[in-house]
Amino acid sequence: MQFDAGDYLSVHPQQASGPHSLTSGVNARRARLGVTGIFQNDWSYAFILEFGGSTDATPATVINNAYISYNGLRPYAAFDLGYLDVPFTLDEATSSNNIMFMERAEVQNTVTNLAANEPRAAFGIRSNDDRYWAGVYLTGPQAGATHTGTNSQQLGGTARFTYQALQGENYSLHLGVDGEYVWLPRADGAAAAATTSTVALSDRPELRVDSTSFLNTGQIPAKNAGALGGELAGGYDSLFFQGEYYVFQVDQSGLSKTAPTPELTFDGGYAEASWTVTGESRRYIPSTGAYSAIIPAHPFSLRDGGWGALELAVRYSYLNLDNHNHPGVSRRSPAASLAAARRTLPSAPTGTSIAICASC
Repeated sequence: MQFDAGDYLSVHPQQASGPHSLTSGVNARRARLGVTGIFQNDWSYAFILEFGGSTDATPATVINNAYISYNGLRPYAAFDLGYLDVPFTLDEATSSNNIMFMERAEVQNTVTNLAANEPRAAFGIRSNDDRYWAGVYLTGPQAGATHTGTNSQQLGGTARFTYQALQGENYSLHLGVDGEYVWLPRADGAAAAATTSTVALSDRPELRVDSTSFLNTGQIPAKNAGALGGELAGGYDSLFFQGEYYVFQVDQSGLSKTAPTPELTFDGGYAEASWTVTGESRRYIPSTGAYSAIIPAHPFSLRDGGWGALELAVRYSYLNLDNHNHPGVSRRSPAASLAAARRTLPSAPTGTSIAICASC
């Protein structure tokens, strides 16, 4: 269980229609209960329910994980099938128990919501040794998506490859590349009848006690969409850094046959670093291609006098969801250009945030 409490000091919207305040609150961010296990030596499974929620509203109980894995070909290959947390991007491959801050960076949330994240219907193959990690997954909709009417079911895929360029007892250097593609964007799952297949990119502040998505493209009618990016991380003794950068591409649909069909492009990234005052360090985990949390050398204990571990961290986070494009604008007719410009899809301002954290 992870329990959050927070308050926003001030909000200064760029537009009158934007959010004017973000509410303080408390939130059972994650409250999970389930079973995991191994059978017949080569098979593993997990069935985990999520009772918490990421908004102030009363959440419904949903599946967090429900999958089966075959590990009989390891270390060469392992297979996953079911609803799972697709291991795409470095921060998503890092457990929520191990991430540096309370929430992952905005760009990471946005890019994984396109075709990965949890609980996503997926089938994939992965492989790793002490240095490399590689995985390819075919993905569908998330658990709970509407299947009634003629809603189309999303079809996409992800690929991730990482390599430890340097790996020693007290140092490491991690490199990785990530890509995803959505061949069939999902129609609006909120409606029983089908609507145009759309893609929406959005995220809330990097604290989940308010549900306002102040970065939001709105629903973009789309033929397909994708993202490509890279990851970089490493550490030396008690110092650690991590960063990722991604470029998004959305190929629009539903425009006039006489008009160009522009591809919308967005981008974002983050960089974070930490210093463990008490001397511990983050360790590389080969099976996930990511890093562990700080494990205290002297766990907190009033009886034994242990003070735990103290890590100081800072993050710079950037996400730009404004393409400055006018979909459907004809290059031949000024009148048509004006009419099309009035139909321009809503776009979001650039978001930049700086986070500072001290955790025990």
